[in-house]
Amino acid sequence: MKAKTAKKRIERALKKSCPDRIKITGKEDCYSVYINNDDGSENLLVKRVKGDNLLCKEWFEEERVFTRESHIAISKTTYRNYEVVHHYKGAVLFHNGLENFSYSNSLKKRVLVNKSILARAFRQYLFNKRDILVEDRVNILRTLVDMYLENTKDVFSYTYRSTSFDAGTYLTRKNGQLWYRHPNSRYEHIRVKLILDSLSETGDLNKTKDGYSITPKALKTLSDYDEEERKHRSLLTPQVITAALTFVVACGTVAQAYIAYWK
Repeated sequence: MKAKTAKKRIERALKKSCPDRIKITGKEDCYSVYINNDDGSENLLVKRVKGDNLLCKEWFEEERVFTRESHIAISKTTYRNYEVVHHYKGAVLFHNGLENFSYSNSLKKRVLVNKSILARAFRQYLFNKRDILVEDRVNILRTLVDMYLENTKDVFSYTYRSTSFDAGTYLTRKNGQLWYRHPNSRYEHIRVKLILDSLSETGDLNKTKDGYSITPKALKTLSDYDEEERKHRSLLTPQVITAALTFVVACGTVAQAYIAYWK
């Protein structure tokens, strides 16, 4: 690619240059142009074009920000090391190399994003037509224990890990991200939070600054509940059998009386 063509593509991107802080609102449409090292790590953020030179900011690894200003001639850059990042309606689109940053490629990616937005809006519409799934107190605790065990990578470690959860974490687990925009999301969030507070009061959860964490007592609570359920079912089974036999006998008696009546 010629330097003149590269310059035009950089200028086109910088016409919609992103601010230093990008707010993800779903309405953004801006570009950031980077010149990366050969290993792909970030090196320069292009701020503007001046003649045949690029005014940039250098990446400062210790503070992890682009700080010191510098400039570089376009002719001395390797075009494949450019990366154009397009922030578009909440999506982040990557164009690796100036060769890949063209109007047609950019348009194709925007079309895909718009299709995705429409599909997401349709899924949200369908989701809003049904109720948010919230379990009872014991099953919420059971779900949180399952989430804790899944998040514990070292299953052979005997060290207690205080992984935190909150009402939003639980609702996302049961319903996915769509619950945020549900008409009843605020009500269900408050309801789950009250249940988590009650589990904290009974010692099954610890209340932390980040939310709630599982305590060992939670396993005992679930074990006791399952044992009570088992006992209840074992007591209920003979009663069900007795009731069924009584019903059969009663039906037999009625049948005999009916036959005797018509003889």
